[in-house]
Amino acid sequence: TRRLINWQKKLQWRYGTDSAYTNADINSDRRITFNGDPNNATEYYLLPKVNATKIREHCVSWNELVVVSLLSDGYRYPDGNWYGYRVLRLDPDTETIPTFEHGQADPMSFYIRAPYNQNRSGCLYEGDEFVFARTPEISNECGWSGCRVARVVTSDMKFDNGTADPFLFNF
Repeated sequence: TRRLINWQKKLQWRYGTDSAYTNADINSDRRITFNGDPNNATEYYLLPKVNATKIREHCVSWNELVVVSLLSDGYRYPDGNWYGYRVLRLDPDTETIPTFEHGQADPMSFYIRAPYNQNRSGCLYEGDEFVFARTPEISNECGWSGCRVARVVTSDMKFDNGTADPFLFNF
């Protein structure tokens, strides 16, 4: 039975057979690493973009903007941080290295896209392969899925220009 990807559901992120891990300790680099050990996998949560005007209430949809968090908190903290203190963003200096930081007033959001040359709509299911991108373009001078597309380099997630054969992930 295929299971829907719902908002705020615990998810293990995979690249091929490798599971994602993030050390959320305050003194760590808080990056996403694919280590191959499902027993040491981190649980991630998909949350809707803050002030999103169009979301499916019961599931995460293809091409929808999502916020990735290490916490399931779906609300704003008194200090103005949305979704807690471990929310995925791209390092502002490089715009290529994803780390988990404070959610801030408008947490960074990402797109879950269908693989190259596939048109998908409706709900995302566990096991569906997807491209994980930051930019809204489906295709541009940077390549398929735009200028900031996730890939795995020596087990670490990084963002770079898309290609005709982008890296595919699944939950």
